[in-house]
Amino acid sequence: MLVLAHISDLHLDGTGRATERARRVRDRLWELPEPPDALLVTGDIADHGTEGEYEEAARPLGLRDGDAPFPVLTRPGDHDVRAPYRTALPGQPAADGR
Repeated sequence: MLVLAHISDLHLDGTGRATERARRVRDRLWELPEPPDALLVTGDIADHGTEGEYEEAARPLGLRDGDAPFPVLTRPGDHDVRAPYRTALPGQPAADGR
């Protein structure tokens, strides 16, 4: 059986509150006695779609340093702006447009 964890609508916006909320979720997932096979992070990762917000997301999700104990997959939502998303999150090719 394949077990996926799913986080949606992080709306990271550069505030300590949003970052801390993402860290708490991350900590809970990383500490599970039996980790999921993968983590899927979807929709509205950033609140305003800035590159800094995606960089903020990459840190607690283990995307920058590869410290996640399982694969982490991301998919943008309607608040997300594709070019900064693809630039700041590893493994996403840069492109223009939403």
